[in-house]
Amino acid sequence: MLLLLYMKEDAATVRQPIYGLLLGNALMIGLVLILRLHAIAQLPNGRVPDIGFIDEMGWLMVWGTTLLFIDAILIILLYEKLGAYLRAGPFVRILASVASVLTFDQAGFFTALHFVAGAPIAVFFGGWFAKMGAALAYSGMLVAYLKWVEDNDIAVPRGLSDIFDTL
Repeated sequence: MLLLLYMKEDAATVRQPIYGLLLGNALMIGLVLILRLHAIAQLPNGRVPDIGFIDEMGWLMVWGTTLLFIDAILIILLYEKLGAYLRAGPFVRILASVASVLTFDQAGFFTALHFVAGAPIAVFFGGWFAKMGAALAYSGMLVAYLKWVEDNDIAVPRGLSDIFDTL
């Protein structure tokens, strides 16, 4: 979605949802930290909530938020960089951008998940295959949307330093 918004608008417009996602995730992390300050009461059946689980998930939320922020900027920068080489093939350009960023995201998140929860390597490959399937499907849908629904051409490539400064 962010890549489509960037393609149809500009970096200044796509900056708003990127920072909105970052702020929303920071708010959730803040709410979890406030939850940690309260006394733990037993549930009606005598069980106690597992705060250790919330602690583990909290670290994963922080890491996931950081990766999300990096991914959102990286996909736009990579899309623009590939524009010099793959301008004639929008599907390959979009797919290469999305697949590269999702591979980076999977490697980064799996690393944290492995250290926090002891996830086996099968989790990495299962998640990566699913993300590559999603990259293929969404790249195809995005190109179809741009070809048959939108009537405007894709803007000329912009400089990476200008985009990075705007974001």
